[in-house]
Amino acid sequence: MIKNSYQVVVLAGGASSRFFPFNTDGKAVFRLMGRPLVWYTLNGLSKLGIESATVVRPKENAELENVTGPKIGQLKVNYVSQEKPKGQADAILTAYKNIKNPDPALILNFQHFTAASIIPKVLNLFEKSGKSVLVSTKTDKPWKYGILNIDGKKVTGVVEKPQKGSEPSNQRIVGIYLLTPEAIKMIASRPENEYQLEDGLNELASQDKLVHLQIDKPLASVKYPWDLFAIKDMLLDGKQYIDKSAFVHKSAIIEGPCWIGPNAVVGAFCLLRKGVILEEGVQAERYLEIKNSIIGNNSHVHSGFIGDSVIGQNCRIGAGFITANRRFDRRDILVEVKGEKVDSGTSSLGVFVGNSVHIGIHCGAMPGTIIESGATVMPGEIKRGIVRVER
Repeated sequence: MIKNSYQVVVLAGGASSRFFPFNTDGKAVFRLMGRPLVWYTLNGLSKLGIESATVVRPKENAELENVTGPKIGQLKVNYVSQEKPKGQADAILTAYKNIKNPDPALILNFQHFTAASIIPKVLNLFEKSGKSVLVSTKTDKPWKYGILNIDGKKVTGVVEKPQKGSEPSNQRIVGIYLLTPEAIKMIASRPENEYQLEDGLNELASQDKLVHLQIDKPLASVKYPWDLFAIKDMLLDGKQYIDKSAFVHKSAIIEGPCWIGPNAVVGAFCLLRKGVILEEGVQAERYLEIKNSIIGNNSHVHSGFIGDSVIGQNCRIGAGFITANRRFDRRDILVEVKGEKVDSGTSSLGVFVGNSVHIGIHCGAMPGTIIESGATVMPGEIKRGIVRVER
């Protein structure tokens, strides 16, 4: 059990723009298996015996407090608002302004619900070294992340998204820190910019006041909507759960792990395979195959094929809807994100459908298609790229 001699801060702010079309309420509020993502991290902290935590949320997202509540287990949850999405440094400083005691701060991103086994090691390293600690893990794509510059075991600096081929190491920062009050002040003293946190960490490293804990187990990352698949699999953990209020027709087939929520319906001759989550009130009618997908609260899908896809809440999808999830050449699927083509890192990817979308009969979507919340797809249409609401 960990006593609260540390301030605990969970970062759940940011604009979430790369999480489109599920960015309206913020990534931390996205529901999986009946809970918002941030709940799993807070619950993990509670199980460690931590008694209080401060959650930094966007100013406009009061919904976060409503869905998580003021207490999870024995953990009391306080909320502070980040005025604007200025980055992690601003979020950390926003939290620290609202903390009365200048104790060292354990800081983690909202998606680190598997961090319970790591946090004691972080605290132990801090107790032994007396220095600020950050956690790192190996990556085969170091040009996409904040990367450590290491000399032996010594941290000499941090490089944000280094140029491909000139990476100082393969150790990426995962978003778990133990920062001393001195480190917080050092970060606050740096010029306000996108990389203020990294500037502060570099200053700490230059004074030999920063150490790192290398872990082998990968941690969840939530930057793009397809990152939800890895989180889904972590939460399912190979198990099947069917709520007692759900209805599963006797002719339906369920292969592998699944989570079928309250009042969900799995109709006649449906097939669920390779990890499926059907949230509360979902209706999967007849002759519908769902593979490795998530369908949000109260969405209704008549028939067809949904593969490697995420469907939002309160959607109505007509008969014969087909998601194409592979390219002819089986290459990785590119997805348009903020006007640029981003490699999803997988050759199996379907469609991302926002909330309250209506799709007519006999429609389809090409791999990597994104449909904005509130959009309508007329019968017989095949969509690709980004489908916007007509304005």
